[in-house]
Amino acid sequence: MGPHETWLERLAALAIRFESYGVTADMAAMDLTALWGLYCFLRRLADNQG
Repeated sequence: MGPHETWLERLAALAIRFESYGVTADMAAMDLTALWGLYCFLRRLADNQG
């Protein structure tokens, strides 16, 4: 596993979990910086839901 695969795999799982936000289709066009920001946002949502 590469250094980015871990958070990218978690991002994919979070995007599926929060697919109602509609970001899944846009992820392919995002660069790593945008994907990291999305990951942080979705992770906060998941943390707040408990």
